[in-house]
Amino acid sequence: MRSFKNSSVFILVTILTILSRVIDLIGKSTIKENSYRLYSTSRFASGEYSKLQKLKKEQIQINRERNSISAQDNYAKWTKLNRKFDQVSEEVKRQESLLAKNKAWLDSIIDKIVLFITVVPTNVIRLWYSRVPLLYLPNGLLPAFLEVFALNFPLLQRGSIGVVVWSLCVGRVFDFVASLLKFLFVTPAVKRPVSKKVE
Repeated sequence: MRSFKNSSVFILVTILTILSRVIDLIGKSTIKENSYRLYSTSRFASGEYSKLQKLKKEQIQINRERNSISAQDNYAKWTKLNRKFDQVSEEVKRQESLLAKNKAWLDSIIDKIVLFITVVPTNVIRLWYSRVPLLYLPNGLLPAFLEVFALNFPLLQRGSIGVVVWSLCVGRVFDFVASLLKFLFVTPAVKRPVSKKVE
C-alpha cells in the first residue's frame, strides 16, 4: 500500500511540475489573450462586441457627415450632428469600459485557475509528503555528502529522494528539453557570412 501511495505521489508531482513549466513556457499573458479572444467570439460576449462595432461605425459616419458641411453655412444641421456625435462617443466609451471590465474579470479567473491547478496542489503535496521518499538510489551510486546533505532533503532516509528534490529535477530536465527543442526548431539559423574577394 505504501509503494502504491508513493508511486501515485511520484506521478502527481511529475504531472504538476510539467504542467507548471508548460504554463510558464507559454506565458500567462498569452493564455489570457487567447482565452479572451475565445471568450469574445462566444455567444456570451459576441453581442457586446457587435454593439461596439455598430457604435463605432455610426460614429465614423456621423463624423464624415459633420465634416462634409460647413458650420457657418449650415449651423443648425452641423450642431445637431455634433450633439449626436458626442452622444455616440459617450456610448462607445461606456461600451469599451464594459468590455474592459469583462477582460479584467476573465484575467482574474485565469489567474485563479492557474493558481489552483499548479501552485496550491504543489505546495500542499510538498508540505504533506515532505517526509515521504519517492525514489531510492543504489548504495554508493553518488558521493555520500550528496546523499546526506542534498538529495534526501528535507531529512529523509539516506539514499532516498523526496518530493522537493524530485520536483526540482523534473523542472530542470523540462527546461533543458524545452531549450533544446526551441534551439532546434524555433531559433532561426544564422546565415553564414559571404566573404568578398579583394581584388
